[in-house]
Formats: sequence, C-alpha cells, structure tokens
Amino acid sequence: MRVQKIRTAAAAGVLVLSSCGGGAAADGVDVQVGAARTYYVSPRGSDTNPGSVDEPWRTIQKAADTLGPGDTAVLLDGNYEEGMVQFTRSGTQSDRITVRAQNKWGAVVRSTSGCDPAFSIRASYITVQGLRFSVSENNGGCGSYTSTNVAIRAWEEMNPRPSQPDSGHVGFIADGIKVDADSARSEGVKSNQDFTVIQNSEFGNSIELFNSKNSVIRNNVVNGQNLWGISIFVKGGVRNAQVYNNVIYNKNRNGYGIYLGGVTADPWHFDETARFEAYHSVAYNNVVVNESGGSNMRALILAGALNSAFFNNVVVGGSLAMMEGGPESGPRAATTNPRFENNIVICHASGPALTGSYLGTLTIGNNNFAGCSDAPAQANPVTGDPLLLNRSSDWRLRAGSPALNAGSVITFIGFDGMPIEVSRDRNGVARTAPWDLGVYEQSDQ
Repeated sequence: MRVQKIRTAAAAGVLVLSSCGGGAAADGVDVQVGAARTYYVSPRGSDTNPGSVDEPWRTIQKAADTLGPGDTAVLLDGNYEEGMVQFTRSGTQSDRITVRAQNKWGAVVRSTSGCDPAFSIRASYITVQGLRFSVSENNGGCGSYTSTNVAIRAWEEMNPRPSQPDSGHVGFIADGIKVDADSARSEGVKSNQDFTVIQNSEFGNSIELFNSKNSVIRNNVVNGQNLWGISIFVKGGVRNAQVYNNVIYNKNRNGYGIYLGGVTADPWHFDETARFEAYHSVAYNNVVVNESGGSNMRALILAGALNSAFFNNVVVGGSLAMMEGGPESGPRAATTNPRFENNIVICHASGPALTGSYLGTLTIGNNNFAGCSDAPAQANPVTGDPLLLNRSSDWRLRAGSPALNAGSVITFIGFDGMPIEVSRDRNGVARTAPWDLGVYEQSDQ
C-alpha cells in the first residue's frame, strides 16, 4: 500500500495529504478529522428543519451556508435541482468541511446554474465526496465556452506570482464523485487551489488544474473530453502537479489525453515573463486508449512545460507530442528539458510516435514504441508488440513481453527541490530494478 506525504511550510498554510495508491475504482481515503456535527439534507426536507436525519434540510445551499470546521452534510438519495451552490465558509487543516452522499452517486446534483459552476468553492479545506453531477433539463443553458461553466470550480483567493506563490485558498478534495457527460458543460472539475486532490472519480468531461502548486489528479476514469478534445490538463503555471493512475478513454477523433501545459493569457500566468504553463510536473502510471477510430490522438503532451515528464504510461492508438504553450499571441514558451521514459506507445495506423519541438535537453529512453511509422532515436530502445493482456482493459504484460525488465530506474525532483516519488506501480507496489515498462511491475502479477 502506497503512502505519500506532501508538506509545506507553516507560512504557506500547512496541509499534509496521505494517499493510498490503487486502481481507478479504489475506495476513497478518509479525509475528515474530528467532525463536530453531522447534518442531513434530503429533496423531501425543508430548510426550516434542524437538519437532523429525521428532519433534514432541503437544499445543499443551506448546508453550505451553515457548515463550519469539522462539520459534515450527508445528502440522502435523490435529485437536487439547484442553481449555483456557493461555498464561502472554510474548514481547517485538521477539521475539514465535508459534503458527501449517504450512498455513492445516490445523491444527484441536477444543476440549473447556467454558465456558473454547480458548486462554486471560494473557501479552503472543503471535501466533496460521492456525489453525482448532471445538468437539469430546466437549466437555462450557456451559449459560449466559459471556464466557470463546470460541475465544480474551486477558486483561488489570489492569483499566484513568483513574488507571492500561494493561491490563498487551499486543500479542495473531490473524492469518489461522478460527473456525467453533457455538452452543456465546458469542463468537469477545475481547481485553482494549492494542494487540490481529485481522486477515485468518473468523468464524462475533462479535469483541470490551473496555476496552483502541489496538486494531484489520481485514480480517476475519464470517458469524455472538453470542447477541445482534452481529457486531463494542468496549465497556467502549475508547479509540482502529479497526474497518476488514471485511465482515459478518448472519444474525440483529434483528441488529447494528458496535457502538461496549455495556452493561458498573460493576466493569469504564474510568471508573465517566462510564460511556462507547467513547472516540474509529472504524469505516470496512466493509460490512454483511443476509442474514437481517428488517427490523430495525441495521448501525452508537453506544451510550454519546464522540466516536466511522462513515465511508465501506456498509450493505445496514439502518440506523444511536444509544443509551445503560453499566450495565443506574442512570445510563447517552448517546452524545455522534456522527459519521456519507460512508456509503452502503440501508435495508430503506423502514425509517428513523437512530434513537435523543444528547447534544452530531451531525455528519452527505454520506451516501447510499437506499430509506429517513425520512432524517435532514444537510449535503450524497446521494439515489438508489448503483449498487453488486453489493450482496452488489462494492461499487464504477458510472459515474453519485450517491456519486461526493460526500464530504467527513475527519480524526479519538483519545482522547489522536493523529491516526488514515482517508483510505485499502479497498484502501489515498489518497482525493482530493472523496472518493467508501463503501469504494472512484474512482481505485482
């Protein structure tokens, strides 16, 4: 079982996160400490009730307006049709505010928030657990793309800059939620908060981290993409972002799987001079499967990323890519010092394995490129069919796979010099030298 701890200095607002590695269907972690009071909400309740299990409240907004540090609101099964629910009351590091479903996905938030988020979280240490999000047929709609038109938006208090690198609001956690696919939503969940964790959930749309530090996207299944065909992206100057143990089923013919970087206008960049979109960010133990039938899926992308990397991922029917990031006009940030190691990449219809440009040093080695028309030069190339048990659903390696014992031992250093552990496989098993390629270690089978 994997245990990982992330710490910051007290001046930055201490948050310690312990995480257990595992598959996309792993149980949620216990993120609440010392709950003071538990309230109940039901579609059949009333906001004039005391919020007890026998006399529950009616709306989630009533809970958001009432809960204090350590408090929990339990949503009973049923449909909750509300406009934007606003959270402005914060928990603390040791006493979080939790809104959870009594039964996983039994409480359905059928939003009528229009272009606004279903949940707008302008507070710290909020956990949303086990809820399902959809858009009501009574929703007024949203005529154009806006980054506020999401199921959950966790906001920063201030825009981080090199001179002031904290977001102010910290510690949002989404655990075990489900976001239905719906063209009425621009994205699924977007967080600007430091130390965000988005885990153990299912998404019919994209996940985004924006201009924050030390945030994690893990153990999710993503079955849909946003307007641009992106499934998971971290941008705006994120630092130390980790994306691991996720499974993506791409359904967009020109889709993108995991995007470390992106395109952000200057007013919201972490550093308007450097314009990097992702600093020292890493994605590992992820799987991206092309279900679209199209040949242009770019599965793992670095865009305006500095010292960022992809390790031990599996791509089925797609390619790797490097490109510039930053603003749409004016000088842009080149991907700099990229790393691609220990990945399995099965190209689509003999497409190229790696495209794009970079600055600095490209570290590429021990990747298994299969069925690709133009595999790049690399250290210790691995060729041939990787012999996955099932390309769509089981990414363990068969006996005789060229990917067995073909990997390098990898370490990764974060933005502030903090080591980031990447040595566990998708089940949390410690890898032993020489590592196997892909998401599983042979000793785990």
